[in-house]
Amino acid sequence: MLIYNGPYFKDNLNLKQVKKYTKQRNAKAAMWTYDYDCEEQTSWYHLICDDPTLEAENNPRKKTRYYIRRSLKSCVVHEITCQDLLEHGYDVYVKASSRYRNFTPNSEGDFKQEISNACQERNGQPIGVFVNGKLIAYAMVYLKYKSLKIATAFFDPDYSKSYPMYGLYYYFQSYLKKENCVEVTNGARPLLHETNIEEFLLRLGWRKAYARLGLYVPKSVEILLSGVRFTWPLWKYIVPNKQLHLMRALLEAKKIAKMTRPGQNRSREK
Repeated sequence: MLIYNGPYFKDNLNLKQVKKYTKQRNAKAAMWTYDYDCEEQTSWYHLICDDPTLEAENNPRKKTRYYIRRSLKSCVVHEITCQDLLEHGYDVYVKASSRYRNFTPNSEGDFKQEISNACQERNGQPIGVFVNGKLIAYAMVYLKYKSLKIATAFFDPDYSKSYPMYGLYYYFQSYLKKENCVEVTNGARPLLHETNIEEFLLRLGWRKAYARLGLYVPKSVEILLSGVRFTWPLWKYIVPNKQLHLMRALLEAKKIAKMTRPGQNRSREK
């Protein structure tokens, strides 16, 4: 599936052009965000921080202020090299993965290849969190189109009492004071699962930037999805998990794209 990650669109894309490009790339579907940060509270949004004055001391939540201060006292956070992450990141990744259900971590070789690609091909910047010189958490970020995008973030649960993620995400906010960065974003809400990260970021003072979801699905895939919708329990025995995950994501994306069309949204968040 093609997922657009460039500058945000104000208006929806021309579906004829999207159809042509999707066919050229032989993709199963195409997805994009438009009308970014609209006033309507839609069911599609990005979690962002765009307030450069946000500090630990002015957070309205007493516990959050404490956790940030505790993290900044216990941890050291700074940019690291790709080589640093290749040498010391896998142990953090494996330990962090032990907290996730139904998740199989990559082999060390695959992990290193993924990190190398992120750094060299996509210009990713690793950020590390250290306690007594030991790497206990890291993230991979990309600074593009005046937006700092957080791609991945993992921490060693053995150091949870140092609250490394509070210090890490507080550090991200410092990019707002750097030239050409107007927002820090953790990306769009997940299509298929809920995570603890949303509640965590809202406690830190981040906000939801509501938007609309654009989606194009070729007719052949539409027909397949129509059949899947009514025979879903059988498909897990027919197709591999990767394809099953894609079909579930497309079904959910279709629902959200329909709900977020202008004039279609009926729900409001308080």
